Amino acid sequence: MSKIDGEKVLAVKIEEWNQTVEECLKYILKELVKEGEGFSGKRPGYDSGWENTIAAALAEEGMLKATWYDYGDGDKEIKDFSWKDYNALIFAAIDAL
Repeated sequence: MSKIDGEKVLAVKIEEWNQTVEECLKYILKELVKEGEGFSGKRPGYDSGWENTIAAALAEEGMLKATWYDYGDGDKEIKDFSWKDYNALIFAAIDAL
C-alpha cells in the first residue's frame, strides 16, 4: 500500500450512517472516554458489524481492495478484505485528526 492520505480517508462518506469516517472516529473516541472500562468495542454505538461498514465505504472509494457478496437484488455486502490494509487506512485517518 502506498502512502496514505489520512485527510482523504477522513472525508469518506459512510452512506449507511450518513457520516464521514472522521465523524465516526470522533464518535467512537468520545464513547471510549465516556464509557471508560465499560466501553464495548463490539458495539461502540453502532451495530456489531461496524468495522465492515467502514471497510465497505473505504472499498467503494477504491481505497481498500475487497471482494463482495452480491445478493442479486442490487444489495451487496463486503465479503473479504485485508485487515492490515484496513488498519493502515484507519491509523492514517486517526493521525490526521
